[in-house]
Amino acid sequence: MKRDMDLVRGILLEVEKAQPGRAWDLRRAIADGAFPGHDETTVLSHAFLMREAGLLEIRTGSNGSGEWKVAWLGHDFIDSARNDTVWERAKGAIREKGFGLSIELLKGVLSKLAKDALGLP
Repeated sequence: MKRDMDLVRGILLEVEKAQPGRAWDLRRAIADGAFPGHDETTVLSHAFLMREAGLLEIRTGSNGSGEWKVAWLGHDFIDSARNDTVWERAKGAIREKGFGLSIELLKGVLSKLAKDALGLP
């Protein structure tokens, strides 16, 4: 399976929508069509990779069911990547140079775009 950073972003945005104090269940979201074009295995694999990377946390369940929440690093990433235009610009800048999309590269480019927009050095 090839990692899909658009799916990573989509999962973070979906988990972030959860109401405080209410469980967000990944399997239910998949069944409800939250990730069109992606099968259950792909979404679950990405979610578990994101947990390993410190972007997501799960409280219960080992098969995708249970309470998922965005971790601190996930919030930092999604705050940078929330805007669709900025997200596409960051991906385009990385691909234009022939690099693959990694969390670290995306965070760096997204940070630079934000600094440039704010007129910061």
